[in-house]
Parts: sequence; C-alpha cells; structure tokens
Amino acid sequence: MPFDLLPTLHPKSKHWTICARVSRKWEYRGGTDDGPVAHIDLVLTDEQGNAIYAEIPNSEIERKDPLLQEGGIYVMSRFRVSNSKTLYRPVDAPYMIEFTCYTKITPARDPPETFPRYVYKLTPFLELPHYTGENKNFLDVIGIVTEVSDTSLIQLANRSTPTVSRHIMLKDLNNVEVKLTLWGQRATQFTIDEIYNEQQATPIVILVVGNLMKTFAGEEYLSGNAACHWYFNPSIPEAEPFYNTIQNQQLVIKRPAASTQQPTSTLKPIQVEDKQLQDLETMNPYDFPENGCRCTVTITRLVQTTTWWFASCNRCSRACTPDGPGYKCTTCSCTGYRFKYKLCFVANDGTGEAEMVAFGEVGRRIVGKPVQQILRATRIGNDIPPDIAAIVSLKFTFAITLTNQSYYSPEKSYQVNSIIAAYGRQHTLPQLRNNQNKGLLNPQMTIHSSTQQESLMSKPSVHADTHHIDPYASPPAATPPSASKSTTTSAPSDTQRTATGNTLPPLLDYTESVSKKSQLWDAADASSHSGAKRKLFRESPDATKETNISYKKGKTSNARLTDDPQPQSTSKKTSSHQVTSPDSKPSEPKVDEAQ
Repeated sequence: MPFDLLPTLHPKSKHWTICARVSRKWEYRGGTDDGPVAHIDLVLTDEQGNAIYAEIPNSEIERKDPLLQEGGIYVMSRFRVSNSKTLYRPVDAPYMIEFTCYTKITPARDPPETFPRYVYKLTPFLELPHYTGENKNFLDVIGIVTEVSDTSLIQLANRSTPTVSRHIMLKDLNNVEVKLTLWGQRATQFTIDEIYNEQQATPIVILVVGNLMKTFAGEEYLSGNAACHWYFNPSIPEAEPFYNTIQNQQLVIKRPAASTQQPTSTLKPIQVEDKQLQDLETMNPYDFPENGCRCTVTITRLVQTTTWWFASCNRCSRACTPDGPGYKCTTCSCTGYRFKYKLCFVANDGTGEAEMVAFGEVGRRIVGKPVQQILRATRIGNDIPPDIAAIVSLKFTFAITLTNQSYYSPEKSYQVNSIIAAYGRQHTLPQLRNNQNKGLLNPQMTIHSSTQQESLMSKPSVHADTHHIDPYASPPAATPPSASKSTTTSAPSDTQRTATGNTLPPLLDYTESVSKKSQLWDAADASSHSGAKRKLFRESPDATKETNISYKKGKTSNARLTDDPQPQSTSKKTSSHQVTSPDSKPSEPKVDEAQ
C-alpha cells in the first residue's frame, strides 16, 4: 500500500499511514537524569529523507516504547499531527507527531534501502557563537576529535549530589576548535575505545547532533545531554572533505585524566550544620554560616503575591522580561529562555516560621513535576495550580542560605539550595512552641480544617532575585547585592498582572478556541489531588468579578471543588503558551521544553 510522506502530514486530517525509520530516540526526564520520564522523543525519517519529530507521552510509554527501537523501520497509523514545538526542535518541520492510545505500530516488511540513517543540519564552527543562549533549534556539527577527557563530577549549588560531565575537543578543516561538554548519562556513555588505536592513531571524524550553545566564565561551548547523539566516521557527503584531508595521517587524541584536586571517588558534599528557625531568626545575617545550614521544616502556606514560575535567561540565568511574542534578558540581551519554578512559601519547624524560595530544579523536586507540565494544565491565570497548592503540609530537610535582601531588611528570607531528605505529607501542621502564632493556623487543628484553608494567604515576598541553575543551562554570574533587593524583579512586568494582583501564567496556545465550559474550569476542578483541593482557598465574589469570570445563574462564585478527571498533562496539545493581560492583546511566549 502507498504510504504518506512526512511533508504531506497536517493537523486537518487524522487518517495518516507512514513508513518511517526511528533515526533517534531518547528519554526526557525534565532536565535531570534521575527524574521520572516525562515523555520519549523520536526523530523519524521517511524513504525520501524527510524528517519529523515525534513524541510518546508518559501515559503511553509502557505500551509504545517496547515497539520502537532506534534504527528500526515501522509502519505507523492513527496518530495525532500537531504544531511543532517552538523550542528545542531537533528538526525543522512545521508539524510533529504525537502517539495516542489508538496509535498502531508494526515492523515494516521488506522496506526499501533508501531510508537514511542520519538526520542533521550542520552549523559551521565559526557561526556557533551566534547561537549562544538560543534554544529554538538544536545544533548539529561535524569535526575531528582532538581530545577526550575522563568523566568528572561537578557539585552544583542546586543539587545535593554531584553531576557527571565529560569534555571533548573538536576541530574543523580550518583548525577552528570548539569544546563539547556532555552531561549525565551521555557523558558516561561516550567512549572512543572501540574505534581508536593509540599505535595507529587514525583520526576520528564525528557527527554530533542535538546540542545547544552555552557560555560559562566567558568561554563558549556546546552542551549535550539527553537529546545529543553522535556518529563516528559517518558515511555522509559532508564528511568526505575530512576523510580526504586526514588520509594517511596520524592524530594522537589527548586523554587528560580527571582533576586530582577533586577526584571522582572521594568527592563529598559540603557538610553544613543543623539549625532551628528560631535560632536563624535571632541570628545576625553577618554571622550566618558561610556554607549555609540545613533545617527540617513543614511547608505551611504559599506566598500569593509572587508568581510560581519565571522565564530564565539561557545565558546568565537571570529573570527575563516580556519582549513581543517571547522574553528577553535585560542583563545580556539574550532572547533564549526557559521557564523555571520560583516557589515562594512559608515554612515552620515548631520553633519559628520563615519565608523560603526554591528555584528551578529544586522547585521541580518539591512539586514532583516539570514546570512545563504544570503550565500546560493551568487554565485560569489567577488560580494556584493544584499541584503547586499540594506542596502545603509537605515536610523536608532543606539546605538553605540567606537571600541578599536579608542583609538589608529586618525580615529574613532563605533560599533552598537542595533537598537533603523528604518526609512526605504531614497530618498536622507544626505548633509554635511560644504559642505566638502571628495569624498562623490553629495549631490544634488538622490540615483539613477550613481555618487552615483560609490561612494559606501570606504577606508579600521579600525574597532576593538569586537563582541557581541545573547542569543543562549555563552557570549564573555572581549577583551583586544591589541587583537583588527583591524577588519582584524575577516576576514578569506589572502589565501582565490580573486585577487581583496575580501574574498570569503562559497559557496553552490551542489550535482551536477554548470552549466556554472549559473556561469555567478552575484549577481545583482539574485536579485529582484531594489534598490540594482542601488547601485551595475559595475566591470571593469580588475576586470573581475582577477576573471577569462569570458563572451561570444559580452557581456560586466560589471555586468549585468537585472531582473532575484531569487530562493527561504529558500529552501535549500544542507547542506554546500565551501570556495575557486584562488590558492588552495576548502575547505568545514560547514554552520551554528543555531536552
């Protein structure tokens, strides 16, 4: 039977049947190696060499993943065609494929030999600096391997365990060199032992696909993790000039050992002392331990006057501001960004309470889901998503440091740098030993009481705009105290705030308009988390009017708490979100789906 070619696919039809090779396949775990698999990504090619990106959602991984092997050729049908992702695109194509529970996959019988093995779009080394900090497309390069380091461990400030990395030096035909840094599993999987002989010293040509251009300490480099793939001595036309140049030549590949100052086998996390919040509150900020401290606390309520997400610059990791359809960093003018968590909450250990903020990967570990997944599930801008509200009553041991603002204000706040231990949900919130609740929850009540639901409201945040990054982004530059006087600088501009004072999250950009019924859903309706529903406090009628949400006659304006199944958040309905404001037309910031 005739098969549809990949360029003919479009969302207006559902009846497609393709025959394609799985050129690449990788797991996306939310920017980490130890997190749950959010979705499985694929690059498919047809017999004419056309390519398209495809995705297996989390709900279908168990059934569909065993059916597809990298390099295999399959007949596929009953899948969804949607708009391509706007960020982190492995191939240039207007549409992508999403597998569903109805998708059929069978191995192809006697496929032609015209299916290409490699899918790439090469970027010359001299043009790579122009893409520093950009994340719209992954970059593909070809070069000669001149140096391969051993794996080493890097202790990042926002992680409790070290991260594995490996550095590889490449050069092109003009002797322009570029450094490639691999992270996590990709760093441990890279080896040249099977193809390189030190006695013969035959040069190795390598094609590396799925990279991003980063910068650290003024040095620009290629960064590769889950989406990165490589091919040694590929049979492609672009490799022929390299083969002609290195013919009958020898090249000794340097193999530097791991740093002896921080050997992999003996690296230990920095030891910090335990402190109680009461002691921290009475401590002079200039007496605070230089390496921070750790404390065991329970999250008692959220700080509502600041957003739970922000757009982070890919180059310097500072907060970006809205700029047309996307965001732009006012510090380095970079337009590449990714959405990250910025969780502001009040924590209590029984001796005192304190405001804390958790950025990026630390926030993801607290919530348990990638920020992009929460953004897709958010329907109403001024509601707290149930997954965010569900962090109330969770108990952790945090490694914390003082925010910069604490050195200039009598009210201290702390940044959570890592999670040392998690104890799960607590049935009761801690009681202050001095019985001075300062308007907190009734210590004798459980977290199910209405009194505690109302106490989720909190005062304005005073957190500093300091946030760390994960190994898949460029390390941040040092932030001077004068630049970090308030966390309000990390949030989007006031023009994006609703009438109730909350900032609208990037909404999902559906290909068709959202129905009136779905517009009336709030975050509590969409949640399957009963604990989160109990903690979502109800809106007043005035708040309902201010947010322009009208209910049918006979309905109360308070948020409904009925159980309504939440759709699979890992199944992407589109590739972008919109940030809107009550007084302006919606803009279309692009949703970060970091690979």
